[in-house]
Amino acid sequence: MKFDYFSLSGQNRSDWETLCPLNSYVVVEPAAFGFPIPKSLLQKSYKIVVACSGYFDNEITFYMANLLRIDGSEIDQNPFGFAFLGPTATTSGYLIQHGNWINRTTPLTIDRTIDFGNFLGSPNFIVQGIPEHPTGKLSDLQIASHRNAFTILNERIKIDIER
Repeated sequence: MKFDYFSLSGQNRSDWETLCPLNSYVVVEPAAFGFPIPKSLLQKSYKIVVACSGYFDNEITFYMANLLRIDGSEIDQNPFGFAFLGPTATTSGYLIQHGNWINRTTPLTIDRTIDFGNFLGSPNFIVQGIPEHPTGKLSDLQIASHRNAFTILNERIKIDIER
């Protein structure tokens, strides 16, 4: 597993809380995501699952933006995570490359039941790993691959916080 580091200079807690409130998740379009992830990676992404969790009376708030990236005939997850300590973001965030948790990579399949004549010849892709509802409580995010990615990021971020 490889971690890439990105500066969090200028990140505002209220902006993140507006996008994804405490102890919840939201699915967003990459084009609408204006946070510190390289545009080249965002352009390869299909959706982003953002999750937020707070600890110690919400004095420490963890965020994950899990990019569902199209890679050939597969969907690969590239989760980005960091924390706020009170109102201040940690100095850097982490993007996991080449993670090894179960279902980090899933096949991109085509729904063959659609009427291609009415679909302008473009296949309807089925992307595994997208929550059934576009928003919800974090406890309702039951897709194990997202929960595993969030746990790995939180463990890495806690190491930095404890230093």
